[in-house]
Amino acid sequence: MLKIRSADQHGDSDTSVKRRHCGVKPKSRRWGGSILRTPKRPEPRLQQVYACAFCVDIVSREMLAYARRLKIAKERQMVRVLVIGYAPDAVDFTDPAIPPGLTEARVAEGIGRDAQSMRDRGWEAVHLPIRADGSLRHDISECLARETFDCIVIGAGVRMTTKHVAAFEQVIDAVRRGAPQTPIAFNASPDSSGEAAARWLG
Repeated sequence: MLKIRSADQHGDSDTSVKRRHCGVKPKSRRWGGSILRTPKRPEPRLQQVYACAFCVDIVSREMLAYARRLKIAKERQMVRVLVIGYAPDAVDFTDPAIPPGLTEARVAEGIGRDAQSMRDRGWEAVHLPIRADGSLRHDISECLARETFDCIVIGAGVRMTTKHVAAFEQVIDAVRRGAPQTPIAFNASPDSSGEAAARWLG
């Protein structure tokens, strides 16, 4: 059990313990630090440790940093795939390049099946929905600046379009600039991104 006490609550002997532990020599008895010591008569089955606020802060920061490093290491061990495609409600179904019979609901269902298939492979799938407007380049660049991936899949709706070729070019350029060393794959349907990524990841 960790307790914080100021130096004013202890005698000179405690102050010497504080100096040995913290390496800080107080200028007066009014120093606002705390003491690291073990009471001479601890409660049964309970060990009370008194720590200075400075050391508690250091330990807390180190524990948080370790937790972050552990999380990053765990994420790096898992294959991560980014799938870039139009949001289901942003697909232009009037485009003759879009397969007939495809609807917003079917696109959403395909994305869900695709994410599950990659989880079944032990991969982490991140779907980035985009729109054919001025936001897609910023959205892709921001995502790639924040995270790293083992493969980037570009959806068929993005590359097969005949009405939004400029948007497709912006997607390719943003990916090339944001992740120049990451392989790029192209799916053939909303639920085939796992197969596309597997061509690169094995």
